[in-house]
Amino acid sequence: MLALGLSLEDFVTRENAAESENSFPPGLTYDRLVRIQRGETLMQLADLVSWARRFDTVRAILTDERNWPAGCREQEQP
Repeated sequence: MLALGLSLEDFVTRENAAESENSFPPGLTYDRLVRIQRGETLMQLADLVSWARRFDTVRAILTDERNWPAGCREQEQP
């Protein structure tokens, strides 16, 4: 967003106006993103998947098992 010179509000408005397969899921509005950022509402799995599809960095963080708590990782073989 910053590389494009867009604010979060401008970015969300532009993405939702495109109405393509890259559009945000219904309900993922600028106001909702602000509430998520403030901790007033929780991010849902659909939100996270949407960001992972759009941003390589988010996808890399989610797919790197070192970022997950030990109980979520596959058990290491002896």
